[in-house]
Formats: sequence, structure tokens, C-alpha cells
Amino acid sequence: MCCAQVRRYFPKPIKVPSPEVFKQPLWSTWALHKTAVTQEKLLRYASDITKYGFTCSHLELDDRYTADYGEFDFDPQKFPNASGMFDKLREDGFLVSLWTHPFINYDSINFGVAVEKGLFVREPSGELPALVRWWNGIGGILDFTNPEAREWYSSHLHMMKTRYDVTSFKFDAGETSYLPRQFSTLVPLSDPSTFTRRYTEMAIPFSERAELRVGYQSQDISCFFRIIDRDSVWGYELGLQSIIPTVLTISILGYQFVLPDMIGGNAYPNRTAVGLDGKNVLPDRELYIRWLELSAFMPAMQFSIPPWAYDNEVVQIAQKFTELHETLVAPRVLELAGEVLDTGDPIIRPLWWIANDDEAAYKIDSQFLIGDDLMVAPVLEPGKQERDIYLPAGRWRSYKGEHFDKGPMYLTDYPVDLDEIAFFTWVH
Repeated sequence: MCCAQVRRYFPKPIKVPSPEVFKQPLWSTWALHKTAVTQEKLLRYASDITKYGFTCSHLELDDRYTADYGEFDFDPQKFPNASGMFDKLREDGFLVSLWTHPFINYDSINFGVAVEKGLFVREPSGELPALVRWWNGIGGILDFTNPEAREWYSSHLHMMKTRYDVTSFKFDAGETSYLPRQFSTLVPLSDPSTFTRRYTEMAIPFSERAELRVGYQSQDISCFFRIIDRDSVWGYELGLQSIIPTVLTISILGYQFVLPDMIGGNAYPNRTAVGLDGKNVLPDRELYIRWLELSAFMPAMQFSIPPWAYDNEVVQIAQKFTELHETLVAPRVLELAGEVLDTGDPIIRPLWWIANDDEAAYKIDSQFLIGDDLMVAPVLEPGKQERDIYLPAGRWRSYKGEHFDKGPMYLTDYPVDLDEIAFFTWVH
């Protein structure tokens, strides 16, 4: 069933990004190590992924592998042999992507270079660079309307790619909220959001595995779009319950290659529902498992806090769901991803997509469809091993083999064990 009214306004992707990222999980260093990541920790992380029997589309080395923000090489203190590290990872079958951003802090060796070359967004008169505050300090923000700034930034990314055989980049930030309140750019912007579009274009040469967290008329960039950082809590305010509404919204807006945030959330100490493992703050175990199950039915999976940080049961559940993702979900997602190029239709769909005249379907934000024929109903509340499920009109078969032929209907207190997620296929 189509919904042309929600697709006619947006450009469509022009290609499907890496099938491997759809099939196998991406592993990020961020939630696990934050800015304390080192060469030793990255190599141990990679070794553990293999040791515990998991697959990997690529490793993502996040903030902070450089000495200062705005530099494009490895901190020699934290990464004393970066070339050797990349050689080892390559030998072990790992591809690596790197975190990047549009800021150059005032204490970076590149700040003076960018000032001299006129690469920054400027204050309104256009005479001086405008300083901005972002989450890692104060600096300038590159002016991506300026071809020279674009070339300078791009050349540094390509240098990293060539020197270390980096596979791609995670392009962070890019929101207009990081622009100064008043500013000027080389090419004047009648709409400040165009700045975001210019930034997302930097991902095009790397789009096969590139990751963006922003977009403005960027549906055709054809890379993975990550929903913004989630907190390690259950609720709608950036917690587990916020994922489905967020993914449905950006899918309707034309961004189909969705990368949900890291399984279990970011484990920020003040925003975590949680326990301690003696060293790290971990997301609550039950929350982590339910998050993992939901992620297995998203277009791509992203780990950071590893399953082995908990116990063997969590490892087994993670192995079960990464395999289910690869064998059941990814083939269907890749089929739909190919159709996106022609139709623009979402891969992840709201229930009303197949039930336009069903008022109840418009109120469901805790279930979703993959295509028109696979419906998913995860458990999203603590302490629950059951949930109410709505089946739109039609014949449905559950993952347990049950048949339901008289929809629409509610299944009240439908049992779902801790190591399960409820899903149903539409029977033609």
C-alpha cells in the first residue's frame, strides 16, 4: 500500500550503502570508552569481538584519537603505533572508520592555518572568524559554503583514508544550532539550514559506510543516518521508548538507511538506569537486552557496550539476535532498500501504512512494520514479560507459529520472555 502524499516532497537516495553494514553489527568505541580510548583498548575490543563469536561490519573509532580537536592524525601518546595498529586490525579482518566533526578548537595547530586561509564561518562583518562553543570546547566552525574550506577538510579525510586504509567516517554535529547567533559565510545563506546540507555533502565520497546525524534536503546523500544520542533509560525522553517514534519520523521524512543509536544507549553517568560492573557504569541489564532485541529489527545494529560486559546469558541472547538480524531481517531490509531508490517508501513503516482507514493504527507508537508484511512489537517497559499487541486487519502468523485470522484485534498481555521479541508475518 502506498502513501504518495508523504514521498513526493523529498529527493530519493541514489544508491544503497554497504550491504555488510545492514547485515553485520557496527562496533563503536564511544559508549564503552568515551574519550579515554587508546590503541591498547581498541585492539582488545576487536580481539573480544572475535573471542565471543560475533561478526563485525566495521569498527568505529570515536572521540578522541587526536591530540586536539581539529587535527587529522593520531595522538602519539594514546596511539604510539597507529600504522601497526591498523595493520593488526586488517590482518584480523577488521575495517575501521573514524569520528570527525566540523570544528577546529582554538588550541589546535590547525586553528591558525584555518584563520590564515579564511576557512571559518565569520562574524557578521566578515573580517574575523566567529568562535563557537560546542561540547568539546571553543573554536571555529568550517565554512562549507567555501570551496577552499571544503577542499581542505576533504583532503585531510582522504589523507587519513590513504595513510591508514580507513574505510569511512562518522560525521558528527552539523546542526545549525552550533552556528553563531549572528554570522557570515562566503556564500550568503538565505536559509541557515543550507549549511547543514553543505556539511552532509562532505560524506558523499565515503557514503558506502559513512554515518551522519544531520540532514537537510540530504535524503539523496545515500549513507547511514544515525538518530541522535540516546540515554540509557526506558522512557520517551531519549530512552528506549523514543526509538520507534524517532525512526518512524525520520523514515517518513525520507531518510531510510537508519542507524539507531548504540544498543543500551550511551551510558552517560547522570543519565543511566543502572548498575556497576566494578569499573564502568553499565546500562541496566534488562534494558540492554530489550534494546538489543529492538535493534535486531532495525535496518542496522550498532554495539558499543559489549554483551560480555554482563554475563554469559546476555552473550547468548546477543548471539541469537545478531544471527536473527542477519538471516531474517537484513535480507528483507536489503530488498526494501533497493525499492527505496524507485519509490522512496520507508523501510521501517508505521502500522497505518497498511491500515489507512484504521483509527487505532494511527495511535500505535510501540510497534512498527518492516515493509508491509513483517510487524514487530518489542517489550519496552521494565519488569514486563508480556505486552498488549495490536494486529491490523488481515491474517497474521506469530513467531511462535500461531495464526490470527480475524484482525483487526488486540492481543492483551501477550507473553514475551526476556530472550524474545514478538513479531508477526502477514499471511497472503
